Amino acid sequence: MEHLKRFLEYIARGLAMDERYFTPTNVKFMHLIVGQVDTTNYPKLESFLCPISDTFAKAIVDRIGCNGRRISPYVNHAIGQWFDDAFGLDVGEAAVARTMKQVFWKDE
Repeated sequence: MEHLKRFLEYIARGLAMDERYFTPTNVKFMHLIVGQVDTTNYPKLESFLCPISDTFAKAIVDRIGCNGRRISPYVNHAIGQWFDDAFGLDVGEAAVARTMKQVFWKDE
């Protein structure tokens, strides 16, 4: 999953670079850094790291037009991204795997 996120980030960066240097159209490209969100289709308990969908949507709208190309609309997701960048993906993936095991395989 992390590779897919990086892929999408690099596509957004490539499009932004093309738009800025080769075919200016005033279209801005952004890559959103997203973490866990409590939604109707993926219900979780709201927490410090997991906002409800309304809170998350408001955070996205607040940051549209901020001139950033790589933004985290919800500050707690930015903390997670910083952790991945600082300590490497393996550490973050191990933490996520432990959490997934607790959430999805707690009966085993």
